[in-house]
Amino acid sequence: MNKEHNKEHQKRNILKIVAPVLSGLLIIAVIILFLLNSQKIKSTARLVMQDAPDSISENNLKQTDQQSQIDPTDEHNSLEQNSLNSQEQNINQDGNTLHSIIDLSSISSEKTEKTISESDSDPANSKESDTSDPEKNQPGETTEPSASEKSLYSLVDYNYIALTFDDGPYDEVDLEILDLLNEYNAHATFFLVGSRIDYYSDTVKAIAEQGSEIANHSFSHPDLTTLSHEELLAEINLTNEKIKEYTGITPTMIRPPYGAYNDSVLEALPYPHIIWNHDTEDWRLRNANLISNSIENTRPGSVILMHSLFPETLEALKQSLPILYEQNYRFVTVSELYEIYEVPLIPHGIHNSPVDELGY
Repeated sequence: MNKEHNKEHQKRNILKIVAPVLSGLLIIAVIILFLLNSQKIKSTARLVMQDAPDSISENNLKQTDQQSQIDPTDEHNSLEQNSLNSQEQNINQDGNTLHSIIDLSSISSEKTEKTISESDSDPANSKESDTSDPEKNQPGETTEPSASEKSLYSLVDYNYIALTFDDGPYDEVDLEILDLLNEYNAHATFFLVGSRIDYYSDTVKAIAEQGSEIANHSFSHPDLTTLSHEELLAEINLTNEKIKEYTGITPTMIRPPYGAYNDSVLEALPYPHIIWNHDTEDWRLRNANLISNSIENTRPGSVILMHSLFPETLEALKQSLPILYEQNYRFVTVSELYEIYEVPLIPHGIHNSPVDELGY
């Protein structure tokens, strides 16, 4: 009996100890469940708040893009748009407000419009920007003014001279002279002897195609002062016919062989007679260095006499043209030189150089 009573007493004691413990554990479990549920609610709310600005910002970005009306293919716009997207993501991650996003879109749009405005007004970005400053040209470029664009005011900028070559055509020299002239966007005047034209017809064509000037130096290179009226006309007319046959060009100027003329010659031949005021004497010197020194001893407005029969003349030109070009000399035809100085070329008249005729 006592044993049963003791067992019952022990059970009661255990219940007294366990009950509070269980009650405490239950309370703790309830509190933990409550906290977990509360945290879940907060997390859900936070996610909702993060998602909301994305949707709203996309609408506002669309509105901003529509307002700016900027081509998305523009390089400046692409850079600005990438920067804008990156900054928006940072704002979303940081949980910033909707106002920040709208302000950022507005600022970016203003910056993009400003960039485009500056680009349009910058001459360096314009397709029609002027790149034809003659003083910046280098040999080989083709932006020198044409003869029709040259006038007296251009004499302030350049020293124009006319290179002239007698007694051709001769392919071994003339063709290389043409190549050299091309390097400087230059032209010259070639006074051709008619009796040589059939032998070097390709050279005659090349002179015309290069843009240089072809003029008449008689058919057989005689002293014109010794010829009759009929012989004078034959010398000039036959050469003109040969030149026209191969080029379609009829020369409008002549140079009498040896520079010899008299009243009979001038009266018989209704052309401007082009002499020279600077003789390089290449025919006598036959030395490239000496000829080069003579060429470089020129002055603006000169008509320079050379001959295209001598390889030494070609070598002298290779030495002299770069030097003269650096000294601001430009190389033109006789016709262009007279046009630049506004001196008319007169039929039956003698012309040495425009500067001589103007008394410079």
